[in-house]
Amino acid sequence: MTIRSWALVVMVLSLAPPIAASAQRRDRAPIPAMVRGLRNAAGYAGVERDRIAAELSAAMRAIDAASASDGCKAIARRRIEAIASAVTESPDRAASRAWEAARRAVASAGECRPDDEAPSEALVALEVAVWLGVVSNGASAEVMVQDPGPRALFVRGTALLASSQWELARARFEAGRAVVGDRDPVLSADLARGVGEAQLGAMHEADGLRAIEDATSRASSAAEVGWRALVDAQVALGSAHARGRRFAEALAAYDRALSVVQARLGASDPWVADLVNRRAVALGELERVDDAIIANQSALAIRERALGPGHPDALISRSNIAMMLQRRGDLAGALAMHQQILDTRTRVLGANDPSVAVTLDAIAFIERTAGHHAEAEALLRRAITIRERSLPPGHPDRGRSHRALAPVLVALGRMDEAVQVAERGVLLTIEAVGPDHPDVATAWSTMLQVAQAVGRDEIAQRAQREIARVRSVSRR
Repeated sequence: MTIRSWALVVMVLSLAPPIAASAQRRDRAPIPAMVRGLRNAAGYAGVERDRIAAELSAAMRAIDAASASDGCKAIARRRIEAIASAVTESPDRAASRAWEAARRAVASAGECRPDDEAPSEALVALEVAVWLGVVSNGASAEVMVQDPGPRALFVRGTALLASSQWELARARFEAGRAVVGDRDPVLSADLARGVGEAQLGAMHEADGLRAIEDATSRASSAAEVGWRALVDAQVALGSAHARGRRFAEALAAYDRALSVVQARLGASDPWVADLVNRRAVALGELERVDDAIIANQSALAIRERALGPGHPDALISRSNIAMMLQRRGDLAGALAMHQQILDTRTRVLGANDPSVAVTLDAIAFIERTAGHHAEAEALLRRAITIRERSLPPGHPDRGRSHRALAPVLVALGRMDEAVQVAERGVLLTIEAVGPDHPDVATAWSTMLQVAQAVGRDEIAQRAQREIARVRSVSRR
């Protein structure tokens, strides 16, 4: 199949903003040197489209040179073709994750086992869409795939996870577990982890933790071949603890994952930076701000060397450092860093990229802290406009700027407008994550703050009831 014909399949899945897939396989060795240039090019969102295509061709040559069966190489080549189609046809959406997808495709030649069935073209397309993070509607995307095999069910479940369709995702993972049983501990571990993440998404914390712990046990039993599944399970466990605000336990899980990846891939691999970044978040929540800054600086150094200083992941590390400076009380230093990030994101990704709205929110918070409420309002209004233009209905970020704007309007004395904006923030949050998610309690907390400020007792009482209800659901 030609790269052009692949576009007809993959483009169906390439029309939404990137949503990071929660279940991703990694290569068993550092990325081949010939693919390295893709990392930097992919961060520039289509500006260097020809260079991306050249590096994907180099990745194809790396597969040719791999020590794997012809069948496994053929599967890996098809994945590269699908990546090339998605990046060529939709560079603004897919390019920032292209190098990760390429390294997985190269690795798939080495991971392929003799009893693997060759995936269908539709399954490869869906798998690549998950890798690239362009799945916005998992239920629609998985209709392409009729394969009932456990690997297909894992990819289908992952697509559903990416669009927060928890019950459907869990059903796919459970069906895969029933088929694979214990004969493939690595795939069994991945499927168990998927079950756990679906349960957590559906607010069944105890069941989710049990499934992820089961995944950890299964991956541990797989020795050499199961180390990637083990790391993924530890990351999922850390994320579950972080959601429950058990940050010490989250930090311990991330540390276990980090030690494995460093031992396998070395200290300079971008996957190490991802894990160090997760550690930094937990450290910040534990009020270990100086340690968090050091960790973020370490992640930034890895990402700038491997990906380039303008790559989205490097900018995330810079943003995290700025937020820690802000928490430490260095508002001037944080503001200067956020302004640099804003300039780079606008230049590299465009003025309407969702990441620009994230930076605008951060700068608005500093302006509000400094008492500059009119400036904060202007920034948040701009962020709202970006998200309305660039994010689909139901995206969880669409309500964030509304929740930040409402208190600013209170400070400006525009009380009725503040209530309307806070209410809009609640509605957008419920639309995105459902009525029982912890983010909904956060949105209602903003409403409570506004209602108390403007003397709307009936709204304040309702907000208190909803906050208590959501938190009781979260504790089950």
